Amino acid sequence: MDENRLLKLALDAGEIMLASGAETHRVQDTMRRILLMGDTDMVTASTLSTMLIVSIHSEKDGSLTLSRSVENREVNFQKIAHVNALSRAFVSGKVTLDEAQEEMEKIYHEPCFSLPVTTIAYGIGAAAITLVFDGTLWDALAAFVSGAVTGIFFALLARWKKPYFLATFLGGILAGVCAMAFYRIFQVDVQANNYNIAIVGCTLPLLPGLTMTNAIRDILEGNFISGTAKLMEALLIAVAVASGIAIALSFF
Repeated sequence: MDENRLLKLALDAGEIMLASGAETHRVQDTMRRILLMGDTDMVTASTLSTMLIVSIHSEKDGSLTLSRSVENREVNFQKIAHVNALSRAFVSGKVTLDEAQEEMEKIYHEPCFSLPVTTIAYGIGAAAITLVFDGTLWDALAAFVSGAVTGIFFALLARWKKPYFLATFLGGILAGVCAMAFYRIFQVDVQANNYNIAIVGCTLPLLPGLTMTNAIRDILEGNFISGTAKLMEALLIAVAVASGIAIALSFF
């Protein structure tokens, strides 16, 4: 089996999983299993928060090592599941290397959720969270509108490159402004309703819950560098969202 192509397949699988929100241990395990399909068991798969490194010992060419940086990050469990299924099929011999590379390319270019689906999901999620926190129907409606607008904003912003924390900062401002504007435009009684709960509902989906969970799990598993980096990332995102909300509230 071509070791260089095997290394590239492992990196492709690791990049998709890491960029989609998979934890470090899962990414390393998947890459290692793919590399073990070579003619040697001397393989190495290392994962950092933004870097992948794979190595394999080849009797013909000696030690081969490839690395790749991972810049884009999102939450897409569908891609993780597809890569897991493909890697298992490849390891079990049901899929050849050529077929695995072709299928991995398709997974990489899978379209994200459409704009209407993203908008509705953000809105329903924000409204549901508001109701969980004992918000009124007006609060839930305000959160739905704010969440939907925020979802549209993030879907459009994903088409351009931007500083990583700028999106969450602007998202916090937009969610806060939309929620407060809703109460002003429809003249909702703020005494009988609670705009704070509506703002919490529409901004909670922006918080890095998955990143925080993965950070703690990485630290518990001994991946201190990756875990600490993800923990710092989660804290910075939370600060960015909170700062955006504070600026939005200062407008009103």
